[in-house]
Amino acid sequence: QHAGIAVTSHRFADGRTATCGVGADVARFDDAVKGFALYRNSAAGRKADAGCFNQTVCRPAVKGCARSDRVSFKKYGTFVPGRVFYHAAGGRVVFGGTPRRDDSPGTPSAFRNKKLVFLRAGRDMMNEFFQNTDAPLVSVVMPVFNHPASRLRQAVRSILNQTYSRFELIIIDGHLTDANLEIVKEFADPRIVYCRAKGYINCLNLGMKKAAGDYIARMDSDDISYPRRLEEQVFFLEQNPDVGLCSCQAEIFGDTKPCVTKNAADIDFITYVKTGQILHPAIMFRRELNVEFDAVKPCEDCLLFRKLLLSGCVIKNLDKVLFKNRVNRNSIMVRRPKLMELLMAKINLYAFSRLPRLRGILNFSETVLDKRSFMISDFSSFFKFVGEMKKLDAVYGINTLSMFRPFLDYMISHSLNRASVYLYLITTPLFYTFYRPFKKIVQLIFSIRNKRLSNGRKIKVMTIFGAEIKLKK
Repeated sequence: QHAGIAVTSHRFADGRTATCGVGADVARFDDAVKGFALYRNSAAGRKADAGCFNQTVCRPAVKGCARSDRVSFKKYGTFVPGRVFYHAAGGRVVFGGTPRRDDSPGTPSAFRNKKLVFLRAGRDMMNEFFQNTDAPLVSVVMPVFNHPASRLRQAVRSILNQTYSRFELIIIDGHLTDANLEIVKEFADPRIVYCRAKGYINCLNLGMKKAAGDYIARMDSDDISYPRRLEEQVFFLEQNPDVGLCSCQAEIFGDTKPCVTKNAADIDFITYVKTGQILHPAIMFRRELNVEFDAVKPCEDCLLFRKLLLSGCVIKNLDKVLFKNRVNRNSIMVRRPKLMELLMAKINLYAFSRLPRLRGILNFSETVLDKRSFMISDFSSFFKFVGEMKKLDAVYGINTLSMFRPFLDYMISHSLNRASVYLYLITTPLFYTFYRPFKKIVQLIFSIRNKRLSNGRKIKVMTIFGAEIKLKK
């Protein structure tokens, strides 16, 4: 029945949906929307939106009451807001709602004449519930390379000591020796899954494939997770089913001045492009996202998060410090800033070219991450794209020219038929907005530089419109 009542009072197997009404079924009833879903002795009821939920095995009840008459709540029995009635040893957890005293004869002595514990007010029951096998499984993916043994032990120990116990730790070893394997064997913990792969991106993607959990969490082998990290993130994702991925605040330490992040709670595409406020090693996300990393190390996370945000995935940052992130002076991000600038320019060009307003303008948007040579038509398409992007600078609060200048430098240095390209550039008005015109034009038309030959010898060459002339001493 729609906009009415659907009731089966005698163990029928049908009677599925009641919209804006009441649904009651002894055997099975699936959905009641904007009404009641009442299950007295069944174990198959699914959902009640803006109504009541009364069933042997309770699942979500939203904006209504959640009641456990016989056995236990499954997956928390979520509702916002409402009440929970305890008539059995189970029925542990609800999110939000109104606490209630329950003096009925069926109430266990532990709850009788006491205000029921709600998660927003107290967390004693949550720890007990999270030991239950009905709690969701979390897969923690940790690639391991050649970090010092003490750091690896510290990272692994920080996961094994989590207050949330329903997890597996997938360690993917990318190191050439067995040193890391020997360290992993020291723990002798059945929750550890060990495997090998070559290359950082391959290690990450292998970990994603092997993950069996409802949620997947990331962890680096030189970072540290606070004991309640997994518990807090699982709690947050269960409480917010619309959120696909979450991270948290972190304590930054190592080869830098210690500080604590203050990342924004709500992350949209433009916010992330401007701030980068998602800490990759501290993320947890839903398995359904089918995450796969692209080979753009060390910016694989930046590309992933842009793709997720463009696809409509909701990303949040918890306001709690649950992680310690180590900064290493030997990391590629610190040692090669020019490479980082180029990769970020490529990633931003790839991402912005997929916005509805800009889609179809850039003729090499699908190959921008891998493209190694450029013709005049590519420059023409690029400048047309930049012209449209500049119109959005004031709206988004970005600087298109500084964002894409490293990529234009890359295009010029990898251009085909340079003489023609240089002539095209000096006749293109938008080109002059990227650089100091006179200095750049002189560099394009005429330059003298040292060139290393294949035999290792250095010679001095003069370049005129892309043509090289060897200079004598």
